[in-house]
Amino acid sequence: MLSELKNSKLNNLHEWLSNNIAGYIALCEAGSTTAGDPWVEGRSDRDITIVLTDVNKKAEEKIRQHLGQAGFDDTYLFIMFAKEYFLATHSDQDISMKFRGQTLYGEDLVSKKEMPAQAFTDSVAQKGLKSMPRKLRTRLLNSGYWSEKHLRDKLYPEFKRLFMYLADSHYANTGKYPRRRVDVANAFESIELQKVANIVGSIDKATREDLIRAAELSISFLSSNGYV
Repeated sequence: MLSELKNSKLNNLHEWLSNNIAGYIALCEAGSTTAGDPWVEGRSDRDITIVLTDVNKKAEEKIRQHLGQAGFDDTYLFIMFAKEYFLATHSDQDISMKFRGQTLYGEDLVSKKEMPAQAFTDSVAQKGLKSMPRKLRTRLLNSGYWSEKHLRDKLYPEFKRLFMYLADSHYANTGKYPRRRVDVANAFESIELQKVANIVGSIDKATREDLIRAAELSISFLSSNGYV
C-alpha cells in the first residue's frame, strides 16, 4: 500500500526538501487514501504533512515557491508542522493521522506519534456526532430543488465526517480504531452504515434518491444510538 501512495512528484519533493530545507524530517499522509477507502475521482484528495524541526517564515516561503513550480494539482493539500507539535494530539486530524496515516518519506513519525487519549477522542466523537443530524436534515430540506451535483457536493463531506466520528467513538469505547468506512460499519454491526458506505464510495454514480436514502439511513442510525 505504501508503494502505491508514493509517486515521482512526491519523491522529487522529498529529495528537494532534504537538500534545500534545514530541519526537514518527513512527509506524512493521512485520510481516506491511506486508510484504503475507495478513491473518488474529482472528490478525494491527498492531505500531506511536511514535518520540520521548526516551522519558520523563511522555510515556509521557500517551500511555497517550490510547490508552485513542482507540478502538483488540485488533489493535493500540503500542511507544515514542527515535529514536537506533530507528535502530540491536538485535534481530530491528529487522531486520523495516528490511525489512518503513513510516513511516505523520511523518519517514520507516524509510528512515534502519541496514542490519543480515549477520553479526548470520545469528546471529539460526541461533539461531532451530535452535530450530524441537524446538518443532514438541513441538506434533506433543500434536496428537492438543489441540483443532483450540488446535493452530492453538500452530502459527501458530511458522510465522510460521520464515519470519522464513528471510528473515533469506537476507539474511545474499545481501544480499537476501524480504519475504513466499511470497517466502521462492521464494527457497529450496522446494515444501515454498510449501505451508506457503499453509496459514499461511488457517490458520483448515486441518484438523488440514493443520496436522500443515504442521509435518511444515517439519521436513522444516529437516532437509534441516541444522537438525535
